[in-house]
Amino acid sequence: MSDPTKTKTKTKTKNPLKLSAEKKAAAIRVKIENRAASATVVEVAECQAIVARAKSGFRGTGDYKLTPAMCAWLFVHANHYNREWSSTKAEEYCRRMNAGDWEYNGVGGSFYNTGDVADIQHRLSGCALSDDYTLEVSIAFGVRFRIPG
Repeated sequence: MSDPTKTKTKTKTKNPLKLSAEKKAAAIRVKIENRAASATVVEVAECQAIVARAKSGFRGTGDYKLTPAMCAWLFVHANHYNREWSSTKAEEYCRRMNAGDWEYNGVGGSFYNTGDVADIQHRLSGCALSDDYTLEVSIAFGVRFRIPG
């Protein structure tokens, strides 16, 4: 018989499927971080130039050819204020890029005036995971960053 004076503490257990998905996403992030670390000095300089352009107040667009290492660098170092990232979406984009099913379609990305990615994180992460896909993309600059609320 249990003691009615003692309170039971319920421990929350995480859904094993969600936990598994979180572990998988963490492993994918590590792959992207490793790819970013492999960026050459020239690739890092090109990424830093993109970030600097975004911070400069420039309003307009530029066309870029981003290597997987460049995409990884931008994802890791310039992706602080974005919507929730989906590793599943990144993997699907990577699959399409590796299969040759990803084509330039004119849909660009953008950067906030803080130098952060505004809306291209899944394409960046998909390319970062790819074998050797070069992401051709138009990037818009001058998007004003606002904290919601």
